[in-house]
Amino acid sequence: MQTIDQCPGWKIIFLDVFCEYCSWIATVSATSPPLFQDLFMEALERRSVHQGFTLENQQVILPNKSISWTHSQNQEYVDAFKAAISGVPKFFNNRCFICSTELLSNIPSENHMGVLTNFTCPFPPNVVQYVWTGTGWDSHLAYPIFHLFEADQNGLEVKWFDNPFVKLYVRAATNPHSRGWFSVAMYSQRGDGTSFWRGVSQPNVDFAAWILSEFIVDLTADILGDHTWNKYTVMSARLKAVCTTHGLVKCFLNAVLGLSHACISIDDQVLARHGILQLLNP
Repeated sequence: MQTIDQCPGWKIIFLDVFCEYCSWIATVSATSPPLFQDLFMEALERRSVHQGFTLENQQVILPNKSISWTHSQNQEYVDAFKAAISGVPKFFNNRCFICSTELLSNIPSENHMGVLTNFTCPFPPNVVQYVWTGTGWDSHLAYPIFHLFEADQNGLEVKWFDNPFVKLYVRAATNPHSRGWFSVAMYSQRGDGTSFWRGVSQPNVDFAAWILSEFIVDLTADILGDHTWNKYTVMSARLKAVCTTHGLVKCFLNAVLGLSHACISIDDQVLARHGILQLLNP
């Protein structure tokens, strides 16, 4: 909504609601949207305690070309505000896709190396085979690419959630100083009472599942080319793929953390649980 740029106070409210919505998608629910009115009122209440903060009440032209006033009690303006916010899920998914691509790609001209530093395009057969094998869903392992496998006297030992590529990817996605930061932040308060947005550096299960889902979808869609998207459906199809993968990964993580996964022995669940906690809290 371009009219927001004319009103610095309302622009701050818009950015607050925008950031809160992104945080909700990543850390609460990727499929059940928050109530707009709750986000809107929380943003107004938070900013009302900041000394010197004011909201403009001025005449603007809304996207439907009607003339209105920027006021929280003006339903026409609030509806236009809500409509502008409704595009956040697709925008956030697009942002994560761009960040994920940055994390997985080498950009020699900018002296940037992705987390998969040995992956070059076109991808050699051994890399394609590695990704293809590692991104097939397994009820005992989730996605095998999450883990390391080491040979021992009993066969293969699983080093749960210990793949260095995956760990680097998660760290970069939650690091505000990384070019691949997913831009998920939470509203925090300083000692003097003022507040600010702080990057979420230790993901909860929902956020970790979202990051890992982006990783899997990016690998399968862009390295393996395993999709039927076209330029008209790419973002909606990608969002659907990420949400589907997110559901699988989240259920797996929660089951293992609760030591209640029916397909994995309790001893292995203890080891897997340790790997997950290390991933969430390095």
